[in-house]
Amino acid sequence: MREQRKQEEELDFRKRFERWSNRGERLLKWSIALLLGLLLLSQALLQWPLFRYWTVQVERLEGIPYPPATSGHSAGSFLQR
Repeated sequence: MREQRKQEEELDFRKRFERWSNRGERLLKWSIALLLGLLLLSQALLQWPLFRYWTVQVERLEGIPYPPATSGHSAGSFLQR
């Protein structure tokens, strides 16, 4: 009697674990697919110059030279010595 009860409990545990792990696996797959989709969407949007300008701060700084030095020395004067 005890042996049968123990087998039933083990079978019940296995069923519950399988159900739980299947849900977890489905959630993990769904999450990976969602994140991959978001990655592809964000990369596609970054190809659009206006979107890139408003979302990437470095994009606004590209091509803007530093202001000239005000100390009276040229930028490379220390190299000429």
